[in-house]
Amino acid sequence: QAITKNYAFTVLSVGRMSPSKNFEALIYYLVGAESLGNKNFFKETNLRFEIIAPIIDSAGAAYKEKLLDQANKYGLALCLEIVPGVPFYKLPEYYNKADLLIHTSETGSIDKVVLEAMACGTPVLTSSEAFYFLPEKNKFNKNNLEVSIELMHKIRYFMNHRGEKYLDLRVLVEKDFSLKNLFKKVKLKMNN
Repeated sequence: QAITKNYAFTVLSVGRMSPSKNFEALIYYLVGAESLGNKNFFKETNLRFEIIAPIIDSAGAAYKEKLLDQANKYGLALCLEIVPGVPFYKLPEYYNKADLLIHTSETGSIDKVVLEAMACGTPVLTSSEAFYFLPEKNKFNKNNLEVSIELMHKIRYFMNHRGEKYLDLRVLVEKDFSLKNLFKKVKLKMNN
């Protein structure tokens, strides 16, 4: 089913249900934001979290239960939805309806979900060092002691710019990550 705009602001995360995707970090960071600096962050923002994550093994099923337990523990169960998987061809529908993609994966590689969201013009916010080339507004430092406050401020930035399409991100994907340019790079390497 498609995401509906019943909430003021939809934050999306996508990836297989695995601890390496670090979905729980988002819960911790935002609960931390509320306890550190803004006691009414969730009431004021009315955030909705949607995680699209297929479960491929028993570890993934256990991880999903851990996320649901955390959401219940911190009173976020009503604003968290875990979708067990979406066919690849339907993902653009979710990216286009989301207000922000937050990426907390710990894999250290350029994750295709960030590129897919960028290609849809959806704003992204990532903690992955692999996306060093993105503007500062699209990154947060997970090693920063005040990561919760930083993330809260960046989410507010995107809330204040809600509805804008980030075509500069789409252009970046087309320029540096399209198949056409990949073939050019491969051909160049082969000729050297």
